[in-house]
Amino acid sequence: MDIILPRGLRNHNPLNIRKSSAAWQGLAKVQSDKAFCVFVSNEYGYRAAFKQLKTYMVRDGKCNIHDWISTWAPPTENYTRNYIRQVCAMTGIPEYKKLWWTDKESMVAVVNAMALVENGTKYIDFVKESEIREGYRLAFE
Repeated sequence: MDIILPRGLRNHNPLNIRKSSAAWQGLAKVQSDKAFCVFVSNEYGYRAAFKQLKTYMVRDGKCNIHDWISTWAPPTENYTRNYIRQVCAMTGIPEYKKLWWTDKESMVAVVNAMALVENGTKYIDFVKESEIREGYRLAFE
């Protein structure tokens, strides 16, 4: 039996970034999803996620898991409190601990956990740390 992947993994957009006016690097030529970006690879989907989190930090002063996820997945459309709890449990990082985009290990851990929450932990084999690390490299190195 074939596995039907969740939307975020099918779109190479593991954190489910919504379409906007942003001209993300690595967008697929054909945007087959009406609501969410489609990227050419997971690495570019992760790159966009890291760039968005950096924007939250630098532009908005949001430097912790609580603030990031409250913005990323607002309570009007998500179980935000549960999302925050899951990411903190998976990473071991307290929700109000100040983080910065240059802390590669913490950023990779948070994005990894967010991808699992966004797509479902049963798809853990499809959320690859090597792709997340390459997304970080594409975003910041």
